[in-house]
Amino acid sequence: MFNEAKRVICPSEDSKRRIMLYYPHARLMVAPHQFVEEDLWSVKVPQLKKGDRMRIVVLGAIAKGKGLEKLIAAAEINQKLYKFIVIVYTHPPIPYRLRHIITVRGRYEENELNSLISKENAHVVWFPNICPETYSYTLSSALKAKLPIIAPTLGAFPERLENRPLTWLFDQSSDTSKLNKLFEQIHDVLSKQTATDLAGKRKITTNNFYKSDYLLPH
Repeated sequence: MFNEAKRVICPSEDSKRRIMLYYPHARLMVAPHQFVEEDLWSVKVPQLKKGDRMRIVVLGAIAKGKGLEKLIAAAEINQKLYKFIVIVYTHPPIPYRLRHIITVRGRYEENELNSLISKENAHVVWFPNICPETYSYTLSSALKAKLPIIAPTLGAFPERLENRPLTWLFDQSSDTSKLNKLFEQIHDVLSKQTATDLAGKRKITTNNFYKSDYLLPH
């Protein structure tokens, strides 16, 4: 199927590279799920005072591949500096001993997500994934919220977040101690920020593939 298709559409460069390992002769092309035309990043700086708990939002159904064990370990190591909010749920459920520091909001309708993120007054969105995302629609929601973001150097995250201000990428193999140091660093950076908005040059999609070319003969 891959080798005989006229084109195999990949939502990211990372997914293209992964498919190419197994099907080097397939006619692969990259077309992100969503068209980006803004040429600048815009990130809002949240209000965080030194000594305040940093509110960290985690989006999606968080199971093992999505970084559940990292979330639990991070919550256990420093319970005075952080507060975690999971918008959807975890599988399995969060241990009772951590439910004072990890709040799980439960399921939502897709059109509610942006308003739910806004209501949390979050300081940062964290993607604790240990498995690659081919694109990540929840990342799109985090970008729309214009919040600082923490994500792994894995899957589509690095290319989608390139040159974005107040964005931190970590190695997915980082242990809890390294993650805690990163969180402390981010807490320090955010508590010292005086600007209200930051901008940066954004890598844009030059061709709206699904609107212009998807249905054309190839």
